[in-house]
Amino acid sequence: MQTLIYKTELFVERAPAWLTPNSIVELRPQADGTVAAFARRPSGWASVFLGERPVRIGLLNEDAAMLVRPVLETDIALRVRVVELHPAHLTADRRARISVSVWGSAERVNDFETVAFGI
Repeated sequence: MQTLIYKTELFVERAPAWLTPNSIVELRPQADGTVAAFARRPSGWASVFLGERPVRIGLLNEDAAMLVRPVLETDIALRVRVVELHPAHLTADRRARISVSVWGSAERVNDFETVAFGI
């Protein structure tokens, strides 16, 4: 795996209490050109009632979205994890902060960069 984005902060919409560092995140392109981040609730008794549906936690910033969006439109699998998490109750301004890291298959990403960017 090759690092595409070492660490980028999300525009946080929601920071569930069950979200932890190293939680798996899924990125999805949106119709308005943004890239949304979704996390899955960990399995447990609550998943029986609430289901395994992903929860939208935020959006990538514009620069990160421009880098990742073309990769998402191909069949290249990405590994996205929470690398930094500051819950709202621990910050001075009472706003949660979530940063993610994005990784991709080195061969596939290099092939994509050659074709898409003419490298």
